[in-house]
Amino acid sequence: MLRDALIELAGQWPTYGYRRLRIMLKRQGLAVNTKRVRRLMHELGITAEPPKRKPRTTDSEHPFTRYPNLVEGLKVTRPDQVWVADITYIRLRKEFIYLAVLMDVFTRSIRGWHLGRSLEHELTLVALKRALERGCPKIHAF
Repeated sequence: MLRDALIELAGQWPTYGYRRLRIMLKRQGLAVNTKRVRRLMHELGITAEPPKRKPRTTDSEHPFTRYPNLVEGLKVTRPDQVWVADITYIRLRKEFIYLAVLMDVFTRSIRGWHLGRSLEHELTLVALKRALERGCPKIHAF
C-alpha cells in the first residue's frame, strides 16, 4: 500500500524529494518517516527530477562600453523626462522568448516593446523605434 501510494505521488509530483513526499503521504493518512520514504524511493528507482534551471541572461563580461547612470539622484517631475528599459524572458512549454520594454518613469506607461526569440540587438532596437514613434525622452537610461 505504501509503495503504491509513493509511486503514485512521485508520478504526480516528479520534482518532489523524499521530504515533500513524506508530507504528502502523511496527508493521505500514512504514518511514515523520511528515512523509510528515502529507502523505498531508492529501492523503487524513484529519483526526484531537479527543477529546470533558468537561462542565464546577464553577461557582465561583455566588451561593450559601460555608461554612467544619468538618473541617479534625479527628481523626475514630468512625462518624457526619463525612460528606462529592461529585457526579460518568458518561459513557454519548450523554449523561451524575450521581451524588451521601454517605460516612462513619471507616468509608468509603456512607450515601446518587442518580443523576440533571441537576445540579439534587434530586440531592443525595434522596441526603441516603436517608442520613438510616440515621443522622445530627455534622458533614456538602460
